[in-house]
Amino acid sequence: MLTEIPAVTFAVAIVTVMRFPVRAVFVFLACVVVCIRGLWSGAAAAAEINASPVPGKPDSAIIEIKGEFELSDVETFRAVSAPYPKAIVIFHSNGGKSMAGIEIGTRIRMRGYTTVVLDGATCASACATAWIGGAPRMMGPGARIGFHAASIEQGGQLKESGLAGAILGAYLERLGLPVRAIAFINQAHPEEMSWLTMADARREGIDVSLLTLPDRSSNDTAAKPENSSP
Repeated sequence: MLTEIPAVTFAVAIVTVMRFPVRAVFVFLACVVVCIRGLWSGAAAAAEINASPVPGKPDSAIIEIKGEFELSDVETFRAVSAPYPKAIVIFHSNGGKSMAGIEIGTRIRMRGYTTVVLDGATCASACATAWIGGAPRMMGPGARIGFHAASIEQGGQLKESGLAGAILGAYLERLGLPVRAIAFINQAHPEEMSWLTMADARREGIDVSLLTLPDRSSNDTAAKPENSSP
């Protein structure tokens, strides 16, 4: 079973990006936490993509993506995200089709969405490819974000693909990532994983903010993320 979303950490994403007072966010959580738990439990053949509109912000939503990425998820994500110029996209997935991750990540960057992997959640392979399209990107202290080289399946095994690697590299370059970051993302064999840390992000030039808990003694102070940039 997948790890349950920490409600406090989820609140931080809303406080940080959409600038809601802390008290208002925790009231909002009381309404959506049951839906989120249902979304992140169990298994699914393809990703589950759902949007929760933010009360009082009709142009804003929290979009959750859970499960294996399939090509059909690209159109689903477009349809779900279309009504919302502003959104936080929260991921929990072990991966899936690389092109689905690239297409969803491209859509995220075009829309200027924030991407988040919460504390205790995993976002690997195609999921990490989509997550890195965020502007900004955020991760919880215990988030697991994993990258590996682009691949194709041959004879039941994953093998590196020059064509798939070129497509992934072009996508990462369009995002403005430096060469050293692209090298880090592609360094692991398709059956292995490079797990991103904040130290890695700083060293390789990947702009990531670490989600920190808000001061719960104050109802008017928004959480301030720690940025990976010097």
